[in-house]
Amino acid sequence: MDTDGTGEGDDRDVDEKVGYGRPPKKHQFKPGRSGNPKGRPKGACSDATILKRELAGLVRVMDGGRSRAISKRELFYSRLVAEAIKGNSRDRDLLLKVQQMLDLGIKPAEPEADISEQERLTLDHHIARLIARQKKKK
Repeated sequence: MDTDGTGEGDDRDVDEKVGYGRPPKKHQFKPGRSGNPKGRPKGACSDATILKRELAGLVRVMDGGRSRAISKRELFYSRLVAEAIKGNSRDRDLLLKVQQMLDLGIKPAEPEADISEQERLTLDHHIARLIARQKKKK
C-alpha cells in the first residue's frame, strides 16, 4: 500500500512491530549516535548548583562594632534563629525542622524538593529582607 504518496510500496516487514516505544527501523537512532548530539552546553548549571554557589558567597556584617565576612548561608541561619527567638512561629517551626533533619543526619532538601507554601513564603520573606538590608548598607 502506498502511504507516503511517493508511489512506492510499504518498506516495513510484515513481522516488524511498530508502536509506542518501537519506532520504525529507519527512524531509530543509528548505533553510536546520541539522541541529543549537542548535549548539555558547557558551563550550564542546575538551580541547585546556582543556589549552593550563591549561599557560599561572602557578605560583610557588623558584629559587636566590628565588620566581618560570613557566608550568606551563615547569615541566613543567624537571622532565622534571631527571628525564632523573637517569637515568630513560622521561623521557629522551620528552624526546628532544619534542626531535626541535621540531628538525624538528613541533608536539607534541594530547592526542587517539595516544601509547603508556608515554608516557601517564609524563605522568600527572609531573602527579601536580607537583600533589602544589604542594599541599605551600600
